[in-house]
Amino acid sequence: RRWTPGRQGYSTPAATAGVGSRSRATRAAGCGRRSARLHSTTVTHPSADAPPLALVCHPSGRPGVVAGIGAWASRSGDALELRYRLDGRLDRLVVPPATAPGRRDGLWRHTCFEAFVRRAGETGYAELNVSPSGQWAAYRLDGYREGLRDLQLVAAPVVEVRRGEGRLEVVCRIARIPEPWRQAERLRLALSAVVEADGGA
Repeated sequence: RRWTPGRQGYSTPAATAGVGSRSRATRAAGCGRRSARLHSTTVTHPSADAPPLALVCHPSGRPGVVAGIGAWASRSGDALELRYRLDGRLDRLVVPPATAPGRRDGLWRHTCFEAFVRRAGETGYAELNVSPSGQWAAYRLDGYREGLRDLQLVAAPVVEVRRGEGRLEVVCRIARIPEPWRQAERLRLALSAVVEADGGA
């Protein structure tokens, strides 16, 4: 994926953790470089007031529009929950309006939130895209940008979206983690966001 003017990326700073042990990143959202590789970072069973992972802004991002993006991830049995909170000037962002939920390709072309899931020591991974529109996408890849194809889920994710003054929150609940990741005792996740500013610049 190539970042273009008008869309800026946010990703988790590199850390080492796995599902089964809590990890937190305290680095504030600011200028950072999005890695070409999956970062190993995750949280497990966070409480409602658990501190989020602070996503780091891509260098091409427009300053002053997004104040910060926090993300949480938790696993309970076969279920996976992802939460994202964006604070900033929503009136300066292009946020897809609510629509009928369902699978849709190309969500990353506009404001959306992402998660990349893999097992330790493997190159294959799953990619999940969640839009503020309520739509979602799931893919399976054999390696970085290799062998992209749809990932079949047992049930469609449940997406909840809350919009407030200067805040956008998106929650995605996956009832059953797909194979082969479901059987892994520990998973590695990378959480990221694509933010589209108004005016395409």
